[in-house]
Amino acid sequence: MTSRRAAHSQSEVSTLFRPMSEFDPSEPALVHDLRRDRLLPWSPSFQRSYQRTARELAPGVVDYDGLLLDGWMIPEDECQH
Repeated sequence: MTSRRAAHSQSEVSTLFRPMSEFDPSEPALVHDLRRDRLLPWSPSFQRSYQRTARELAPGVVDYDGLLLDGWMIPEDECQH
């Protein structure tokens, strides 16, 4: 039962993320690392590295610097402006 609850919770969380196809590495964001199931702050200073080294492994999943990025969101403080 716990695994069903976790799966349900995960599907609810994933609907909050925007797809990586809409990700703009020049803007601040929170990115989701599928490998470790965690949110990480994204800085525009990573843009050049991302553009050089990121590659799509599967539809909607980007391999970047040891991370598997599968979604992103605008940081809460940005939403309030």
